[in-house]
Amino acid sequence: MRLRSFLCVCLLGIVCGTISGEEAVLVPREVFVGDRAQLTFTVSGLELPKGTLIELPVSEIVSSFDATLESVLVTSESGRTTVSVFFIPWKTGTLALPSFVVEKVTVVPPEVRISSIIEKTGRDSLEPPRPPLLVPGTTWLVYGYIAAVVLVLVVSGVVIVRFVAWVSADPRDRRSARYARYRTRILLRSLKSLEKQACTVPEAVWYGTLSHAFRVYLGCVYASNPSLFASATRGEIVEQLSGLGALVGAVPCVQDIDSFLLRIDLIRFSAPVFSGRVDERLEDCALVRALAERIEKELSA
Repeated sequence: MRLRSFLCVCLLGIVCGTISGEEAVLVPREVFVGDRAQLTFTVSGLELPKGTLIELPVSEIVSSFDATLESVLVTSESGRTTVSVFFIPWKTGTLALPSFVVEKVTVVPPEVRISSIIEKTGRDSLEPPRPPLLVPGTTWLVYGYIAAVVLVLVVSGVVIVRFVAWVSADPRDRRSARYARYRTRILLRSLKSLEKQACTVPEAVWYGTLSHAFRVYLGCVYASNPSLFASATRGEIVEQLSGLGALVGAVPCVQDIDSFLLRIDLIRFSAPVFSGRVDERLEDCALVRALAERIEKELSA
């Protein structure tokens, strides 16, 4: 079969003429045995219609033991015919690719030079195998393990520091601190709910709820009794707070509590004087929050 194909190519070359390639370009410029390469050259004696694209069947080209042809493309553009041969060389030195026929014209590709890896590196034997640094696919597993170890160490450090502080503290201080967090959380939850209702709840009802939440907080702070000041007047609250031993040295807080309770009473029972706008309600919530922070700070000092 190969002999017959070769004889057909030779016969067509004799009958139809033979053309050699010109202006050849090899990509990559340095090709070694086993590399995929592309040889592009122009054919001046082969005229084809503009825009022609021909892919020659590789099976009809005479095969060679020196190279394997993968594909042959012939294009025509701007009056020039260009041939691209994609091949894999199997020998070093000068390589002559098989000729082929295009439109009854035999095209002979220019010779190319195949480099030798032995001449380039100076080594004629393979290096001994090396074990892999990491098992393939385990890089992210190692990174994840390191991140998990760091996270465990950080969390463990935080837990140990807090546990040591908790053990070294006085039991009464631990109980008071836990209760302080509880009463503050209840107050802040009530303030957050009031801020959401600032635009929907009537003024008297809204300020009544704010007064009740603040009174419950004061009862929890100074007597551990949420209902202590629930129904007391402003004067009664100030009088009881002034008499409690827990308020020794905290006179400014009493004055601020008195001023704030007076403001709430004026708004609740003198609606025509106070507009009770939304921004004023939010400011009063912020004022309660700041006053609670000051009270807790003075009690913990």
